[in-house]
Amino acid sequence: MLSKETVVPLGGESNQHEDVYVAGLPFDYTSSRKRQKEDLRAAILNAAARLLAADGLRGLSVRAIAADVGASTKVIYSHYGGKPGIIEALYSDGFERLGDVMGEAALGADLPSSRLHRIARAYRSFAVAEPHMYELIYGPRVRELLPSPDDREGARRLQQIVAGVFQEGQDDGLFANSDPGEQSRNYWAALHGTVSLELTTWFEPQEGEERLEKMISIVLSAQSRD
Repeated sequence: MLSKETVVPLGGESNQHEDVYVAGLPFDYTSSRKRQKEDLRAAILNAAARLLAADGLRGLSVRAIAADVGASTKVIYSHYGGKPGIIEALYSDGFERLGDVMGEAALGADLPSSRLHRIARAYRSFAVAEPHMYELIYGPRVRELLPSPDDREGARRLQQIVAGVFQEGQDDGLFANSDPGEQSRNYWAALHGTVSLELTTWFEPQEGEERLEKMISIVLSAQSRD
């Protein structure tokens, strides 16, 4: 996941290494270099996320990311292999963060129906707060930027969160005995469709929020046990 604050040393490196002692302990050069590389990768991804948030995919380029980080384009290519690699990393990070938001919303001892409404509100809040990220992970993409199998696994995690709540509802006798995966897909179709219509300005924010609540209620009513 992207870090909120990352400090990256971008200066040159020496070919001669000397043992450095801090508080009586030898300096671990290998670990230090590994941390530096990890920090730099995080800084690159943070810069890409800022550019995506500001200008969408059109504003995302290796040159712009390099300028934001204060590094050469060669550094960007060496860490991510170019724009497709950065897009894939952003895609994975977006699904991870959305999954965390939905997973947190799914927690609680209240009724499964209440939690499914809460998950829907969390999903919408993420999309409204980060429309370019939402478009990246759910919108149309050019063929070379299609998600990898690992990325699709991240998407399935979101479905599993919802399916788990539907399964709890079945166990409690609240929802009809059916495939919880199919129930979650119907739920997601209604959720995604309503949120996407709001983001394309078919609904004003207040109307979008109200319509989402109504749509989820309709879906849950259809899944309720008679």
